Amino acid sequence: MHEILGEQRFQNNLPHVQAALRGESRVFEGSTPFKDGSKIRHVLVHYIPDMDDGQVQGFYALVYDVTALKQAEAALKGANHELEAFSYAVAHDLRAPLRAMIGFSDALQEECANQLNDAAREYLQEIIQASKRMGQLIDGLLALSRSTQGALVRDLIDMSRLVESIRTEYGRTEQGRNIDWQIEPGLVVWGDPRMIEMVLRNLIDNACKYAGRVAKPQIRFYSKVESGVRSFCVADNGAGFDMAHSDRLFKPFQRLHRQDEFAGIGIGLATVKRIVQRHGGAIHAVSAPGRGATFYFTLGESPVTGAVYESANITG
Repeated sequence: MHEILGEQRFQNNLPHVQAALRGESRVFEGSTPFKDGSKIRHVLVHYIPDMDDGQVQGFYALVYDVTALKQAEAALKGANHELEAFSYAVAHDLRAPLRAMIGFSDALQEECANQLNDAAREYLQEIIQASKRMGQLIDGLLALSRSTQGALVRDLIDMSRLVESIRTEYGRTEQGRNIDWQIEPGLVVWGDPRMIEMVLRNLIDNACKYAGRVAKPQIRFYSKVESGVRSFCVADNGAGFDMAHSDRLFKPFQRLHRQDEFAGIGIGLATVKRIVQRHGGAIHAVSAPGRGATFYFTLGESPVTGAVYESANITG
């Protein structure tokens, strides 16, 4: 660990080492130069007590290289400023006239309905529905902008437990009771808990929606390793889509199904992609019409895939 952190950095971490030897888990984030001094490496170090029958025997140091993640954050920083300004315009410049339009349309429907013929009432109802949908689109834009704002709050996340929690929520609904869930246990990553939950909820919401019309809906959450990289997967056996149009899948407001087939505004997957990219990862999907879809995403290096474990058997 001295070679990774440097002698001085290791000395600075001694309070964390001492805390681990007291049975406390600590996380340290910092930077250290490469041996030739040409670059800076950003690392997270997780100090974990080595317990045996309730007694501390030493500690483990999990060293997590987050250099790529830091570089990705820096690249996105400029785009975030522009997005924040746009979100402000959406919230303040578009919502106010939209509220007025909806309000006056509702008033016209309630107070003047008897003075309108059937065609006029139908047109008015179309205006109200279109206005409400526009409100949903504005909310979607704001949700998309929030997914790339603010600093990442990193922590160890049990994604399997998160999916189990989402499963429990769906189990209380009529649609959710019929779903066959298969959830791989123990899938732990390092990331922002709020954002990772948003990723999982969006992917599972999609899976539930598009598998909702098959006789025996099935949703799977699992992982797979290819070329040393671990992907996390959300799969369903639902409607699927034509891969010829997959380039539209993660673009805001682009949808591969008609609104009368499956409701939605086309913002969820765009949000998922931005969050995954903020974590230094990538996402793609594999599907076929009528054969379901599987979404594969990575989260950069994580304790599951890219960690370096070193043990120091120090026993006071």
